[in-house]
Amino acid sequence: MPRGLAVARATGHDWGVRCGAREMTMPAQCNSLHFRLRRMINKWRNLYFLHTRKIADWRHVMVREFDTPSPNKLFARHFMPFWLNDIDEMIAQTGLDPRGFHFIDAGCGKGIVTLYVRENMPFASISGFDFVPEFIDIAGMNHRQSTITGPIDFFIGDAAEWRLDDKRWFVFLYNPFGKEILDRFLQNNYRMLNKHQSVIAYGNCMELDTVLAYPHRQCIRMPHIRSAMILF
Repeated sequence: MPRGLAVARATGHDWGVRCGAREMTMPAQCNSLHFRLRRMINKWRNLYFLHTRKIADWRHVMVREFDTPSPNKLFARHFMPFWLNDIDEMIAQTGLDPRGFHFIDAGCGKGIVTLYVRENMPFASISGFDFVPEFIDIAGMNHRQSTITGPIDFFIGDAAEWRLDDKRWFVFLYNPFGKEILDRFLQNNYRMLNKHQSVIAYGNCMELDTVLAYPHRQCIRMPHIRSAMILF
């Protein structure tokens, strides 16, 4: 059984705080030994995955280095890989079967999360897009040179303009852009998200209030990893 599905089925307890106060704050243990240990484990897990799967390029990239003519660069956030351990936990929180969803990484950067999901989660399809052409080139190279098999559709796209196809989506966001672009993405795609009871997995959810302004069935807050799952 793929690892993500096994985690989702095995997890019976609730790590998250279901929609309460609007404001998310850093947990009190951030300065504790527990927090530092968790960070060390997460870093080790990421590096282990990147090295053993022979993923060539995961270097952090600041916004000023983005090679794109798009005016939406003003609203972009820098690229850095997400903690892979947290993806397992986020997906487990929903209790949903990934096989019923199409996964898309909006603002995928170099495709690290997309590659991890390809290897571990049985989604119906897996894709990722970014408005920086160089990132899509690197994501494709990372896939070709890695040990990870299976199709991934990496393509150039701008979240401010992109329209989702008529499918049930699992949209992953690792805080790739500010509220201006996030709101335009939701305006363009809310009808489709709501129609199919899709999910947004929002890591480092700095603009969560922007998402919650749209009608939704449930929000599962996970303040210990600064993330939230929004079910439409």
